[in-house]
Amino acid sequence: MTMSVPVCAELEIPLAHIRLAARTWGKPDDPPLLALHGWLDNAGSFDALAPLLDGRHVVALDLAGHGRSAHREASSWYPYVDYLDEIAGVIDFLGWDAPDLLGHSLGATLASVFAAVFPQRVNRLALIEGLGPLSLPEAGALEQLQRAMSARVGYRGGRLRVFPHMDAAIAARQQHGQLTLAA
Repeated sequence: MTMSVPVCAELEIPLAHIRLAARTWGKPDDPPLLALHGWLDNAGSFDALAPLLDGRHVVALDLAGHGRSAHREASSWYPYVDYLDEIAGVIDFLGWDAPDLLGHSLGATLASVFAAVFPQRVNRLALIEGLGPLSLPEAGALEQLQRAMSARVGYRGGRLRVFPHMDAAIAARQQHGQLTLAA
């Protein structure tokens, strides 16, 4: 018996300040699940898993600056607090009350923090390689912030890394993350 794999659809989500993109599977009236990818990944991270979640309406979001979503202003950063506002905007745009959240790595951190801040807006959490935000003891917090601020100064005015072609970008990602070509 051959199982048919549902085909995903592309979705554009125009929030007030940024245009986000997503991939969707399932029927809109199925129980909702919002999938959040890891840092330097995109909604395609869920291409293999989402079709297996039969009976679910899966929306895999491209976080700002990732995949097909727009980038923030050049002078902006990507603090995870801004992602929380965008996750709320996506849930509102989709007309969902309290979806399940599925997060991987950065997406797991975002999902767990979002659920802590807005427990009424989340039904359940599923986290892949996610422990939540890590922090130092209170005594080391100032030093950690000072190091982070010093590192940011070094990036101001920096240029984007541009690859000559897609194969070079894929090779760099494979090497950095020790990923197979299929991954």
